[in-house]
Amino acid sequence: MSLFLELLYVIRDGMLVVLNALLYIRSIVFTDSFLFTLKLISSLISAALFAGIIWLVMKMRVFGVQVEQLGDMMTMAQVDRKRVLKAWKEVQDRLGRGDEANLRLAIIDADKLLDTVLKRMGYVGDTMADRLKKITKAQLKNINEVWTAHKVRNNIVHSPDHSFSRQEAVEVIEMYERAFREMNLID
Repeated sequence: MSLFLELLYVIRDGMLVVLNALLYIRSIVFTDSFLFTLKLISSLISAALFAGIIWLVMKMRVFGVQVEQLGDMMTMAQVDRKRVLKAWKEVQDRLGRGDEANLRLAIIDADKLLDTVLKRMGYVGDTMADRLKKITKAQLKNINEVWTAHKVRNNIVHSPDHSFSRQEAVEVIEMYERAFREMNLID
């Protein structure tokens, strides 16, 4: 019987040790500092996973928009009319000078200005031609003229020996002007 009592005492002492260990662990686990640390670690892991999801969405082009284009659309809801007017005045000044170099630059600048406006309006594409393809006659009445003007600009840039008269340059600038007027960007 004494062996049996000793065994019971050992089991009781063992249970007390386990119970004390569990109480000690409970006191550590449920302290404010432990919970704060656990919350901090889980918040950091959640933030890293969220950033990873955003990165993957952008890499996969889920929305069909490149990252920089998405940034442009988000930051530029509207086209800044004052900037367009200022840039258009520079185009007009170059046209007024009349020499061939300034006529070329006036056409190039007008084309660049229209391209910037199209980007800021949310038209996407790698080139201006890609953006122009997405515009219908209902959106811009003189889209065919804009295409003609853009082709002249491409001839100027890609064929430096391409010559044209002052009258042709004025006509091309007028094509761009009609587009800007229709967009209510210039008066």
